[in-house]
Amino acid sequence: MSLDTLVTTLGLPGVVLGAALEGEIVTFFGGVLAHRGLLPLEGVALAAALGAALSDNLLFLASRFGTRRPFFARLLARMPAGGPAPRMRAALERHPDRFTFAARFVYGGRMVGQGLLGASSIPWGRYALVNAAASLLWGHLVAWAGYLVGASIGRVFGHLALPHHLLVALAVFAALALAVLALRHLRRTP
Repeated sequence: MSLDTLVTTLGLPGVVLGAALEGEIVTFFGGVLAHRGLLPLEGVALAAALGAALSDNLLFLASRFGTRRPFFARLLARMPAGGPAPRMRAALERHPDRFTFAARFVYGGRMVGQGLLGASSIPWGRYALVNAAASLLWGHLVAWAGYLVGASIGRVFGHLALPHHLLVALAVFAALALAVLALRHLRRTP
């Protein structure tokens, strides 16, 4: 089975599932595939937002109800004092809606953020509403980034076979992810 056949077979439900499991790269590649005309760009953005919101809400609810269990309460009590959790907890207490919105965009810290939100006193309905808005923006930004990278690859290399096009897109995604991680490291270094 060729890659384009696989993509057209899974289509947007594959983007929903992929965004729920590993959001950024699946949504980015969905945007690249939208540029190739294999998926609708708006459909990719909305499917990614749905998958992201579903997974975030599941993490929120698992944390909300899991922290009431003795095992999870002991696990939270044993969390180290260092790391991102104390800073995130302080930000959550100061600005709960901003934290809820921003938690969708924290690359590498999303699970911790959703877990902290679930353990907080924020009502689920309020969380779900703010998270839905954040997921919609996130889905559109990442899908459009993939679309624009796909278009740039086409301008630089011409028409490539789909596997080669995706390989170049993967290299661009990896370079962007490394740049984000390097910038975060530089911001933390005194």
